[in-house]
Amino acid sequence: MKNNFLRITIAILVWGALSGWGYTGHRAITEGAAKSFSPMMESFHPWVDHIANHSSDADNRKSWDKAEGKKHYIDVDNYDTFLANGHISMSYDMLVEHYGVDFVHKQGTLPWATKASYDTLVACFERLDFDKAVLAAADLSHYVADGHMPLHMTKNYNGQLTGNDGIHSRYESAMISMYVDEIHFRQEHIQKIQSVDDFIFNYLYESYNDVDSLLLADDYAFSVAGDKTSRDYHKALWSKTHELTKLTFREAAVAFARIFYTAWLNAGSPDVSGHNFSDEVSRTPFALKYVSVDYDDSSLNVLYQCEEGMSASLSLYNEGKSKVLHEEIDIEKGGVHEMLIPFYELTPGKYELIFSGSEMSDERYFFIRE
Repeated sequence: MKNNFLRITIAILVWGALSGWGYTGHRAITEGAAKSFSPMMESFHPWVDHIANHSSDADNRKSWDKAEGKKHYIDVDNYDTFLANGHISMSYDMLVEHYGVDFVHKQGTLPWATKASYDTLVACFERLDFDKAVLAAADLSHYVADGHMPLHMTKNYNGQLTGNDGIHSRYESAMISMYVDEIHFRQEHIQKIQSVDDFIFNYLYESYNDVDSLLLADDYAFSVAGDKTSRDYHKALWSKTHELTKLTFREAAVAFARIFYTAWLNAGSPDVSGHNFSDEVSRTPFALKYVSVDYDDSSLNVLYQCEEGMSASLSLYNEGKSKVLHEEIDIEKGGVHEMLIPFYELTPGKYELIFSGSEMSDERYFFIRE
C-alpha cells in the first residue's frame, strides 16, 4: 500500500452526521481505561474486550434511531448563560422550561445521555443483569469519549464558521486512524466520583477550552501542506495537536474508568467473577472501521470487521440515487478485512456507500469524489 493511501476526502460522514472518535478511537479509549482499574476491579478485565467491541454501538444506532444523533454533542456556546458565566444549568428540565425543548434538543443532549447510561449501568449491576450491564458500559464509554472531543462542544463543530470546513472528520477520524498507535495509556489512581453530574459537566467545559487550539492547528497544517487532504496536511496537524490529543485520550480513558468504578460501587460492588456472557454480547458485531479515498490509485479503500464468514454486498450510489457500482463479497472468515475498489470512471460529486449482508444491518457512508 502506498504511503499516501490515507489521503482522506474532506467529508467522510457516517449516515450524514459527524460521529465521535470513530471505531478506532473509541476502542482505544475503552481499552486504555482498563489500565486504571483498581485492584478491586480485577474481575472486570474479561469485560474490557466486550465493552470495546460494542463501544461504537451508539454510533451504529444513528442509522435507525432518529433520537440518537443529538446524544453525541452539546453546543454549549449557543446558550447565553454559558457565554455570560461559563456554564449552563445541569438540569435538563430547567433548561427546557427556560429555552424550550426544541432549542435544547437542537443543541444536543450529550451530558444527560451520559448520565442516563450511568444510571442504567447502576441499575443493571444492582439486579445482577451483567449482559445488559456490559452494553450499558459500552454506551457510557462512548458518550464519555465523545464528551472529551472538543468539536462536540461547539456550534462551530465542523469549522464552518471560521473557514475550517471539514476539520471535524479530518481531526477525529482521518488523523486518529493514522496516529492512534502513538497514543499510549498509563495507570492512574482512580477514586469514586462524589457528584456524577458535576463530573460530566466539568470535563465538557474543559473540552470546550480546546476548540480554538484545533482550529489554529488546522490553519497551520493547511499553510504547510497547501491542501487539507494529503498526508503532509495530516502530519502537520498531528505535529500541532499530538500533545493535546494524547492528553485528551488519556483523560477520556481515566474518566470512563472512574465513572464505571463509581457505578459499580454505588450498586453495592456486586461480584461479577465467573459470569458467562450471552452470544449477543460476546459476538463481534459487523462494523465499517473506516472508508478512505486514494486519488493516486483511483480506488476506494474499505476496512471492515465481522465475527464470522458471511455473504455481503457493497453498493455505491451517486447524488441522483443511481447505482454506479456493485460488488458481491464472500467473506470466508471473521476478523478485520480490507477491500480496494477502483473508481476510475466516477465523476466528481457526492456518493453514498452501502454495505449490507444477511447477518447485519446496513452500514452507510457518504464521501466526496473530488
